[in-house]
Amino acid sequence: RKSRMAAAGGPRLGVAGLVVVGLAAAFSVGSKGPAVATSRRAADVADEALLAPSVVGDVKRQLLTLCAAADRGFAASSEARRKIEAVVDDLAAQNPTTNPAEDPGLRRCWKLVYTSAADVSSLNANPLVQCNAIYQDARAWPQVVNVIDTSPRVLGLAPPQIASRVETAARLKVFTDATPKSPTRVTLLFQRLEIEPKKVLGEDLALPSLGFDLPKLPDDFVNAALDLFGTADQPRETPNYFDVRYLDDEFLVIQQASPGGLFVAVAVNDEL
Repeated sequence: RKSRMAAAGGPRLGVAGLVVVGLAAAFSVGSKGPAVATSRRAADVADEALLAPSVVGDVKRQLLTLCAAADRGFAASSEARRKIEAVVDDLAAQNPTTNPAEDPGLRRCWKLVYTSAADVSSLNANPLVQCNAIYQDARAWPQVVNVIDTSPRVLGLAPPQIASRVETAARLKVFTDATPKSPTRVTLLFQRLEIEPKKVLGEDLALPSLGFDLPKLPDDFVNAALDLFGTADQPRETPNYFDVRYLDDEFLVIQQASPGGLFVAVAVNDEL
């Protein structure tokens, strides 16, 4: 009987679904009306279980399409940003991770597909340098490294066969230490900045990175800043943090605190 149902494309409810349907059938012996209602409820539960992943997948695909059309946010109009934020709200409502700030799934390499943060989107306004791939690498947690690949903007105007021969690229890395502060919030302490030359005129370089440690502010200054950002309802807290709005095995959405902005990223296995 099972093979006939599978061949006919019948629904696979699993053990829980079969138990619900079985209870509904048993109840129908004594009363036809309640049995019909129970069977319908069982079918509704099964339908929701089957449709939920599909719905989330559709929302993700819609979001990726909008992000691509907005060139990761660099070319987003006000209307495009409103549409993206509305879809993000829909996706965040389906967040499957209850404690994302401490979830091991956050400790991946994430590739940016969209941002509304002014500090990042303004990088591509440089007339000489263009941003290529942008990552947030959290695989060495609690160290989180923000990575920005750059190249001369003029190469983007050259034919591919010429651009590949004279490719010139550099990588910017910002090292931070991450600390979960709540189920959804992660604070960041900036530690170091590095610039790594990658290629010059098509030739791979094996040069050491150029970098420096970021200055540590005096405790009195930090405490004054924390007092400024704290309120009666919200304890004082460094403004360098982000809130995780959605997290699963392949998708991450975070909201930056200061200067503010939305980040949408996908999981990758790139070697950085």
